[in-house]
Amino acid sequence: MNTEKKGSKLAIGFIIAAVATRLIPHVPNFTAMESLSLFAGAYLGWKALAILAPVITWYFSDLIINNTVSRVWYPDVEGIVWYADYMPTVYISALIMIFAGSKILKKWTPGKLAISALGATVLFFIVSNFGTWMSGTLYPKTGAGLIACFTAALPFLKTSLFSTLAFTAVLFGGYEWAYKYIYDSNANVELT
Repeated sequence: MNTEKKGSKLAIGFIIAAVATRLIPHVPNFTAMESLSLFAGAYLGWKALAILAPVITWYFSDLIINNTVSRVWYPDVEGIVWYADYMPTVYISALIMIFAGSKILKKWTPGKLAISALGATVLFFIVSNFGTWMSGTLYPKTGAGLIACFTAALPFLKTSLFSTLAFTAVLFGGYEWAYKYIYDSNANVELT
């Protein structure tokens, strides 16, 4: 599918809907975050909008989560938790996925989507866990600490992979269906 001529308002709507997967009760790591980064790159390109839409919505969901269900992790912070140590590595991985989506998925096939979803999952796993280890808050900054960090994160990798595959299919397939339905419906109305 060629994504260059697609509607950005509809794409942003899909991005916002995808962020909601973090804000409703869910299995740990079963969200659309990696998928929405690939999607933004594919449908919005490597432009400011493609970068800002997912990063701002991702940050907004972090802001909500860090100040509600995850507030216990920030006992030393008074008031609102605006920033957390994990954020740079998460957003760096999101930017890489957006860039990859803009280059690899302009013309996508189901096979390209599956490979991209797998790559996004592995990228996020490596970058985010490396960032966790580098922060020194949970694991010592030693080789053994790095191995312990990645080992502890392995159970989440499978869930993340399944969610990224599923949400990538839903986002890309759902968008194509909605785009065709909305614009084909409008074309049919104009002809009558």
